Amino acid sequence: VEHEERFSDVFEQLNDTVKKSELSPFLLDFSRTEEQHEYLLLNGQPAKAAETYIDLYSRAKRTVYIVDNYIDIRTLRLLQGVKPGVSVIVFSDNLRNLLHARDYADFQVEFPDIPVSFREAGGIMHDRFIVLDFNTADEQMFHCGASSKDAGVKRMTSITEYREDSVRAAFHTVIQQLLANRELILK
Repeated sequence: VEHEERFSDVFEQLNDTVKKSELSPFLLDFSRTEEQHEYLLLNGQPAKAAETYIDLYSRAKRTVYIVDNYIDIRTLRLLQGVKPGVSVIVFSDNLRNLLHARDYADFQVEFPDIPVSFREAGGIMHDRFIVLDFNTADEQMFHCGASSKDAGVKRMTSITEYREDSVRAAFHTVIQQLLANRELILK
């Protein structure tokens, strides 16, 4: 119940962040663009989807946490910009079993310097999130409307950074809970 109340507070604050009227001009242009399937909104501004994820992950100095229940090999390939020494944890219940152990093994061969571990999400998360450098002065948190594997592919989506301390503090408890979850075993 406490987590539900915190999430409710977070999403109420998020609703106040971006107004429909602010997005209208862009959405009209977006609907006329032939390349619309390649873009998403990053904090209300158009951005190329794959490049956005690669750039976000490359900002991390210590850790990248990805919360996404629908992961696949594209999820991993978008990590290619992660700097050496940065560890990655993917929190997922791997719904639909889209990422397999052999996919991860192939990724490790191609990108041996990007250590990725997997933990179960435990069914507590619906939306997708990225947390860079958790619990450090450089911490950044993002809410992602779609799985990274689908961003810019299926439908219009957005990524919004949480800058408010109260929102980030609410997520700290959730992230701590996720860190305590069991290892996710890919099949």
